[in-house]
Amino acid sequence: MTTQNSARSELPPALQKAIEETRLRFIDTVCERLPEVEALHIEIMRNPADVEAQKKLSFIVHRLSGIAATVGYPELGSTAAEIEGILAQFDQSADVKDILTGQVETLLDHMEDAITTPAKTARNRRTFGGFVSAFQVGHSQPALSHVIAYGFMQVGLR
Repeated sequence: MTTQNSARSELPPALQKAIEETRLRFIDTVCERLPEVEALHIEIMRNPADVEAQKKLSFIVHRLSGIAATVGYPELGSTAAEIEGILAQFDQSADVKDILTGQVETLLDHMEDAITTPAKTARNRRTFGGFVSAFQVGHSQPALSHVIAYGFMQVGLR
């Protein structure tokens, strides 16, 4: 059985580099999306029937949730996924708007943390170790599909 620490060290250097580059691009994306998330949330609170704003916010949080945990920000990813779920069933009631507001505020905090604080080593080790263990036994993890595809392209395995 491969341990998480040894699994991470078994990643080829080019794949480690690709993952780090993906994490940095993710942080750039977070910088770009943070004001959009805030503005779309404000628009939805002003006009709860604005389906376009809901769709745009849903798209952004979907993209964030798909990669966040993989690059070391699992709380950001899970909060984004929760917002996506809320928006999928958005009924414009005061209770749902309050829940959405609380989750968006939490997401914005996580986004700010991602921008100002590098991913924690233990978190990365856990994520990448899981990737290597799953890869070695021939299983896939859907949350890692973007990084895997990018990493393989970078090291010429695709």
